[in-house]
Order: sequence, then C-alpha cells, then structure tokens
Amino acid sequence: MSSNVSQDRVDLRTRRTEQHLRDALVALMVRRGYDSITVVDICDRAMVHRTTFYKHYEGKLELLDDVLDTRLLDLLGPDVPAMAGEPARPGHDDAAHLLLRMAGRIEADREFFGLLARPDATSLVPRLTDALRRRLLETPPGARASAHDRERAELRAHLHAALVVNAITWWMGRPDQLTPGEVAEVLTGELAR
Repeated sequence: MSSNVSQDRVDLRTRRTEQHLRDALVALMVRRGYDSITVVDICDRAMVHRTTFYKHYEGKLELLDDVLDTRLLDLLGPDVPAMAGEPARPGHDDAAHLLLRMAGRIEADREFFGLLARPDATSLVPRLTDALRRRLLETPPGARASAHDRERAELRAHLHAALVVNAITWWMGRPDQLTPGEVAEVLTGELAR
C-alpha cells in the first residue's frame, strides 16, 4: 500500500473521529447545556475512547472552539471577505446577500444556533463572538491592514462580530418574529451605520 493511500485513510479517520466528537458535543449541549457535560459524556456519546479524545483535543473547551470554528466556516462560506471589509452601506448588495445567506444558514441550523439563546449558554456568546472576530481578521481586508490601521480593523471586526452574534442570540430567542430576510435587512442597515 502506498504512503499516500495510508495517509488518506489516517486523514479520513481523523476527520471522522473529530466530526463524531463535534456532533456528540452539540447533541449533548442541546440536551443538557455545555457546563454539565464532561469529556467522558462526549466520548460515550461519540463511542470513542477517552485516550482517542485526548489525541485530538486537550479538553472540552478546545473541542467547543473547534465546533464554533467549524460552524462559522459553514455559516460564512466563501463570502466572508464582504463582512471584513469596510462597513456595509445602505443598499450594498454584497453585504445584504451575505447576511441573507448567513440568516438562512442560521435558520437551517436552528438547533445549534438556538443554543445561544438558552440561559445556560452564557459562555458560548463571547466564545462565538471571539471566534467570528478572529475569522474576520484573517480575511484579506483584515489581514492586509497596516500597523496603523490594525487597531481600526480589530475594532471593526469586534463590532461586526458582536453585532452579528448578539443579533443571532436575540433572533433565536424569538423564533416567530422575523424571517431570515428581515434579519438580514436589519443587520445590513446596522452595519452601514
């Protein structure tokens, strides 16, 4: 067996194990909240030995960060540069389109994003906000910021991330009030200010 085929199997096993662990954490969070979950609970749910868990993650906090990063990648998709650039302007089609796609993806993954509105999820909001802020800074407009503009890029990324995450939290707590299109419209207007 060639080295590449062997490496592909290892990579596939690694990705599969990490996906099982992420899925287990989310399923447990939906049922019980994050704080009451242990690594043993996650391993039992994922049908993975604890030793295997620690080969992939240092602890449940690192797994949570991986879950958040993975969800953000799914949420933002290839459109993330539109969020990291200059603030959207009223009628800015790219920003409106991005926010509409994001709102649709949030609606489709309501089980996960609904966790943000739960009273026992207070630690998730700042972690997701920070993950989104970091993601926005990694995009070309944030990454290219000069030393002089770096603080402005950091502040802009933080404000956009906080606005989006808090809007998601508010929206998930009131599922019957606004459609994804209405949420995107409001966010587009707020980011333009």
